[in-house]
Amino acid sequence: MKDKKIYKAKSGAQFDRKKIQIYGRFLNHLAKSSKGRITPREVINKARSEDSPIHDCFEWDDTRAAEFYRVKQAQNLMNHIQIIVEYAGEEKAIPMFINLVVDEEGKPERKYIQTEIVAKDEGLRKQAIEQALRELIAWQIRYKDIEELGEIFSVIEETQQKLKYKNNKKEDK
Repeated sequence: MKDKKIYKAKSGAQFDRKKIQIYGRFLNHLAKSSKGRITPREVINKARSEDSPIHDCFEWDDTRAAEFYRVKQAQNLMNHIQIIVEYAGEEKAIPMFINLVVDEEGKPERKYIQTEIVAKDEGLRKQAIEQALRELIAWQIRYKDIEELGEIFSVIEETQQKLKYKNNKKEDK
């Protein structure tokens, strides 16, 4: 299993970052043995053995795993419900919730906040815009080598500059 690649965990990774080289090499080897294509189910099957280098990435206690899965289902539910609103004479679908980190009682916690509340609260709105830009930049980095997306990248960068200018003007006041 010769693999000279260097692996790095993305921000927010929920596994032991110290073992990223082991995990990366294992997944690379698994993918190579299948022409570069693997499924999550194949990864889980390879992780079942306690000897597997990725075994510790998974919750094997069925009770805890079931609760974790229900949390994911709740997130899926909240992420996929939209509200139809009338805006500028047209009906538009907007997300029911925006997922943000809020600091309540000195304890930052990720929560789903109704979009209409985010729209009316300047601090939450600013946080949502900053989060959206981070997501766009991550998307841009992921697809940077696809030349045909260059025009979209330009608009992302232009919007980012406009918002920086707008935020700097507000701070000057």
